[in-house]
Amino acid sequence: MSGHEEYGGKRLVFERNSVLREFPAEAATSASKPHKPPHSALLRDEFVDRLHFAVPPTKPYTVRDTKLPGFHVDVGKQSKTFRVQADAPKSARRLGQQRKTIKRTVGKWPDVSARIARREAQRLIGEIKSGKLTDDDLPGSDGPTLKFAWELYKTRCEKKDRSAKTIEGYRDPIERLLKEWLDLPLTEIGRDRMAVKAMHSRMTKQNGAYMANRAMRAFRAVYNYALKTWELPANPVAAVDFNRETPRKNGLKPDDVPGWFDELQAIRNPRRREMHWFTLLSGLRSGDVSNLLWDHVDFKERSVFIHCPKGGEKRAFHLPLTGAMIDSLRRTMFSWPHSVTRIEGRTEQYEPAVERYFSEYVEKESPVFPGRPRLKSANSIEWTVEDTRERGENKLSKTGHALRHSFATLAEHAGVPREITARLMNHKPAGVTEGYVNADEILLTDLYRTQMENISQFIMSCLRPDQRELLLRPIGGRVGHEGAEILREPIPEPEPKMKQRRVRRATA
Repeated sequence: MSGHEEYGGKRLVFERNSVLREFPAEAATSASKPHKPPHSALLRDEFVDRLHFAVPPTKPYTVRDTKLPGFHVDVGKQSKTFRVQADAPKSARRLGQQRKTIKRTVGKWPDVSARIARREAQRLIGEIKSGKLTDDDLPGSDGPTLKFAWELYKTRCEKKDRSAKTIEGYRDPIERLLKEWLDLPLTEIGRDRMAVKAMHSRMTKQNGAYMANRAMRAFRAVYNYALKTWELPANPVAAVDFNRETPRKNGLKPDDVPGWFDELQAIRNPRRREMHWFTLLSGLRSGDVSNLLWDHVDFKERSVFIHCPKGGEKRAFHLPLTGAMIDSLRRTMFSWPHSVTRIEGRTEQYEPAVERYFSEYVEKESPVFPGRPRLKSANSIEWTVEDTRERGENKLSKTGHALRHSFATLAEHAGVPREITARLMNHKPAGVTEGYVNADEILLTDLYRTQMENISQFIMSCLRPDQRELLLRPIGGRVGHEGAEILREPIPEPEPKMKQRRVRRATA
């Protein structure tokens, strides 16, 4: 029993089994007014977000969708749940039963967005009206389909700022290798563990041992995330015997560097040669090298910014540049074609000659190692990202990630501590202390710059004298980093635009 009395300008509110509480009369009057929720609306994420929880004296309420009959959201004290209900066909009704309503739970907001919930609600309503879903089991016991669960997990990855490459690593095995499971309920898959084991064995024969393991890991992650919302059987991947995976120790040893360098010189494209050589010197992942922009290269600070490495933008870092790496970038710069759009010059570069060339011919938003040029408009050129693989006669024995393995192997031979090598390769160290360390600033200290230079010098020492001489040839009017004399032939001054146009017209 509950009630109230006014005494001395105050309102005394008492409830059953509760202590007498004292409120001002005006506050109690306003608090006693319950929130009036809407009965129906178009269910979108913005609207569902604005719905108030059913805090007393407001009772739990339901808001029905105006676009899809049977689709609604139930708002309680602490949750907002999407549900559907529809009438079963006459064939699914009992004898003498006029109507049979079947209800199903779609998911809770914000784990399930309104757009995804609406799509799943359409599927459930269609199955209820066709008689495929009955009320024999508990409501929602079939759980979501694999396709629906994958959509939820994909949304979760996007909220967690996972990189596009990481999401693609889940999407490919789910939608391609497990395509026949997409429309099956997770409950049906979870109950048949032998079918899951058979699928893993079949993928091992058809797609390889590593790909089969990768598909099962992706399915396990999606299934575990669905367990947080629905009551499903235990994850069936627990019954799978994963194939053995051995680390690929395919890095170059010191004695292998000269032979690989001879293979490198057989490549005709100078930018492709420098791309592979820079990958070996830097230890970067192939994707970071191919997506590197000139705007990320700072010759003055002698560093290169990796804006989106593995792990996303939160793992971005600055890598110190050694003398050999700067020479590689300069050779790449001067091997660019002269038919790019002229832009404003950048200030305070490593050398005035490089700055002048950079300002005249190289766009700062262009990739350092471009592929083929593509005409974007009448006055601009767009460069495609270069592929790190080599085919045909110019095929290298080590490319891409194998060169990253080679960097770690050669750093070990150079006597660099593994902790420093791990930081230079942007590996995530373990331990609580690492959470207090700003790794990006540490990499530009003298300690890490010295160790990075030691690795480059050791790689250079593995080459034969004639190979080192190739790397010390003049670059754009200057020699390599071991000699800084200015040659007699300076870099020619670029001609003005008007003069170039007149020459072209006269030539035409």
